[in-house]
Amino acid sequence: MGTLRWGAGWWAVVCGAVLLAAQTALAGSDALTLRSLLALLATGGAAALAWRATPRAARRRSPAPDPANLILGGVAGLGIWAVAWWAMDLTDHLLRQVAGLLPLPQILSRAPDRLLGLDLRPASYELAVLFAVVLIPLAQSVLLWGLVRREFVAAWGWRRGAWLAGVLGGGVLALSAPQQLEPALPGGLAALPGYLLAGVVASWSAVLGRSFWAGFAAHGTFAYASLALRDDLLRALAGRGYLDPQWLSVVVLGGFVAAVMLRVMHLRDEQNARPASAGRPVRPAATWAILIATLVALAAIDLARRG
Repeated sequence: MGTLRWGAGWWAVVCGAVLLAAQTALAGSDALTLRSLLALLATGGAAALAWRATPRAARRRSPAPDPANLILGGVAGLGIWAVAWWAMDLTDHLLRQVAGLLPLPQILSRAPDRLLGLDLRPASYELAVLFAVVLIPLAQSVLLWGLVRREFVAAWGWRRGAWLAGVLGGGVLALSAPQQLEPALPGGLAALPGYLLAGVVASWSAVLGRSFWAGFAAHGTFAYASLALRDDLLRALAGRGYLDPQWLSVVVLGGFVAAVMLRVMHLRDEQNARPASAGRPVRPAATWAILIATLVALAAIDLARRG
């Protein structure tokens, strides 16, 4: 595993495993804002440790965001949003048939929210949106679409590195998601396909934009749309089969928009999208083993709740 044994990928997966344990332990409690704060602190801490683990020669600041790439990445994240929700809703439908329904979640506006003796319920919704749309995605983007993406691109080249960083990042997002809470970003086993799609688009946006900020634009837009537009999407398509032409039209159009945005980013500066050279290929098997084992734990928790 060479120099990547304790690199950014390893710290990202450990962060996901820790947050899975924390979110599971706090599900159903009155510590709503604490859950978001823990996610932010754990992700920021993992990013700091990953940066320290990066060789000095490889440390560099992400370049200033290109406004055009920010817009293109944001539109790509919005395009993939509907596709991700189609995949997540379909997965949840299949899980309901096999394993049953999940218990009713806590309603954010009705659930108590206490932190250090303070009653945060009057501001809990606003705090949840701030954490879910801006603060946590920003910390995750620094870790996943900044440090992990650079590490994987250096190891495997820009194409394979972008895919692998997206897959690993999507898995970490699924592990880190809040559980049994509405409205919130999706969580549980059913959310995994959507996060994998969002992770791949964010990773490619960061690679093609040569900055984690482009990945953050895609990631943050996906998070915002998931909170603000999900009910409208599901209400408009309620009662329709997953192969209904209206669902498929949304899926095809959204995927097409995301693909076009990424292609435009590539064409804007094709040479800059490709690192000058790739490092010696490595195979951090332990990173992927931990990720898979933790996703199995996520699946076990989700299926146990449905039983």
